[in-house]
Amino acid sequence: MSETGKYECEVLAAMPKSANAEIRVTRSRYHGRAVVDVRVWFVPKQGGAMLPSGRGVQLDERRLDSLVELLLEAQRAVQNR
Repeated sequence: MSETGKYECEVLAAMPKSANAEIRVTRSRYHGRAVVDVRVWFVPKQGGAMLPSGRGVQLDERRLDSLVELLLEAQRAVQNR
């Protein structure tokens, strides 16, 4: 696990959102269960390390396949427009 400030998590993937923000997919433990988090992380106005925003979704690690299927369904819908 890597630690980002006080937020201990494993970064699985990341992509830029803007000059001061990125979307991160992380894995961590929450109340003893393994979770995956897809969240916007941002650089605070005063600077320093990136912090997680309230904009995102956290789900049990076992539901990751369902989220991937949902995103693929959304991608197909967009491509078929």
